[in-house]
Amino acid sequence: MSLLLVDSYEKLRGQDLIGTDGELRSSIDTIRKLADTQVRLAEKLGLTPATLRMLGREKLIDLVSALAEDSGDEAKAE
Repeated sequence: MSLLLVDSYEKLRGQDLIGTDGELRSSIDTIRKLADTQVRLAEKLGLTPATLRMLGREKLIDLVSALAEDSGDEAKAE
């Protein structure tokens, strides 16, 4: 979706925004719809700036140490 939006914007960027009939080009509305779709998809996938900030505050774990501790606990139980 992002690539389609960028390509569409680049195509429109160098052109007049007003058509020969004096109205805004319909491609402007198409780009707006693409941008809206991109935002909705990002929200559903959890890729919004707020979500990324929240994930940035999460405590990182050392997976190797956690697995080693878990293996040690199993050996003690036997």
